[in-house]
Amino acid sequence: MTRYHLLDADTDPEGVADRVGRQLASAPVDVAFVSIGENGHLAFNDPPADFATERPSLIVQLDDACRRQQVADRRKAEAVRACFEGDISPMVPASILRSHDNTTAFLDRDSAALLKSSTRGDILTADTA
Repeated sequence: MTRYHLLDADTDPEGVADRVGRQLASAPVDVAFVSIGENGHLAFNDPPADFATERPSLIVQLDDACRRQQVADRRKAEAVRACFEGDISPMVPASILRSHDNTTAFLDRDSAALLKSSTRGDILTADTA
């Protein structure tokens, strides 16, 4: 990576979101690295999610509870199970990933602790990755 872009949303967050949204929509997205939160959020798409929106980017306000969810440990296990084994629901925004044909999830052991072993793929290690 040789360049990065700063989003200056202090004066016009809606305008910046619209501009970035147009840029994102102008070409296919090849890869996205996103996180599932304790409440089932996907990246910054908190419940209840709007699965029908046409906007590729949204303005969100992160409260303290949301900021504290930026972890990778067993606290996410229930949300991950709801995402992969529950209904696809706006109350678990990450569950929408199951509707995409070409999605691969990489989870740490703690986050995957409550998933059925029958749905698990390979366990990747430094020797097998």
